[in-house]
Amino acid sequence: MKLERFRPVHVNWKPLRIASSLCDRGLCGLFRVTLKGRSEASGRVVVIDPNKCRVKLFVEGGKTLRRIVAENDRQTFFACNGQTDNLWSTSAVAVAEGLIIKRRAADLPPASWQPLNDCCSFLTFDHRASRLQHIYFSEGKPTTGPTFMNGIAGPLIIHDQERVDHLIKQAGPIVGPGELFWDPRTRRAAMSAAGANTRGDLIFVSLAGDPKLGNECLLDDVANLLWEFQTVNAILLGVGDETQQYVRSPANASSDAPPDDPWLVSQTELPLANAIVVQEI
Repeated sequence: MKLERFRPVHVNWKPLRIASSLCDRGLCGLFRVTLKGRSEASGRVVVIDPNKCRVKLFVEGGKTLRRIVAENDRQTFFACNGQTDNLWSTSAVAVAEGLIIKRRAADLPPASWQPLNDCCSFLTFDHRASRLQHIYFSEGKPTTGPTFMNGIAGPLIIHDQERVDHLIKQAGPIVGPGELFWDPRTRRAAMSAAGANTRGDLIFVSLAGDPKLGNECLLDDVANLLWEFQTVNAILLGVGDETQQYVRSPANASSDAPPDDPWLVSQTELPLANAIVVQEI
């Protein structure tokens, strides 16, 4: 059943004026978001035109986003964390420069790791090709090679303009791409997601609250926000301390206001399995 689009009353957002230099490089939308009602988290939605920039996937692992940006600061104007569960998930799979990258956490108990026997959905970052692609795995091995150069897999939130976040479930061990170690219905945490709209623009969402106050967002809040921004396909990215986002010094809505903090991060910044970095061409 296809859901009708709606404007959730508990989501408020407003656009920020973007520095002309960032517009030229491909950042075509920057929005400050505040959730009202059951959640009090805040954050940003960033819309990227992949035809005006270079979208790269850093898969070295073991670095925080601050370190990745510091090492690539001259070219980077946007960056965010990659996958959820940070290699604890069987389906923590990425494609970088045409190669399938699969790793798992070194301290993951063997009994908690099952070979992937399912289809993984990848949000691709190739030039003029921001869309969803699929690769089937059997006993942990891909049955076909990727037809794209760069992409990242994750639990589907929206698929072909339909919300499918209700299909994501808690499991242990994780054996499928739509499973998480935590309950997606009740867990409150900082969260991030990525998707694409009908034009092929990439849409990145990062939200964070105060865990001490218990006002962080739910997965349903993230899905509502993606829906609000006319997202066609979207996947869940990092959650909790994995949630990290950077936008290079955008201009605020008023010229006399101080610039926004380029960083939006969770309470404790974990080293990441991978990261998405957008650079000047």
